[in-house]
Amino acid sequence: MTQFMPQSVTINMNREVTFTGLNYYLPTVLNYPNLGGYPTSIKIETSMNGTTWTDKGTFAGNVSNNMQSILFGQTTARFVRFTALASVKYSNTYDAIFISGIGLLP
Repeated sequence: MTQFMPQSVTINMNREVTFTGLNYYLPTVLNYPNLGGYPTSIKIETSMNGTTWTDKGTFAGNVSNNMQSILFGQTTARFVRFTALASVKYSNTYDAIFISGIGLLP
């Protein structure tokens, strides 16, 4: 089955956490940027309840050394939603992104 953009992941941290941004990481096996599968436009949202979301911004994909830092200012939230709005097609065929990790920045 073919998937299309946008694609998102929601993280429930199970408690309120204060942070200023996040890092996301690409799997090294993708051999960035040769195989694609990485986001070129990213929307970050936060929530205290998983229902009502606050838009923290839309950011250009700018990967370096298989990671990107996205800063959006001090935020306290229980949930983070990472949405890839656009991507470089994986193997020039599939609309897909591959993320190996997401970490919050203090």
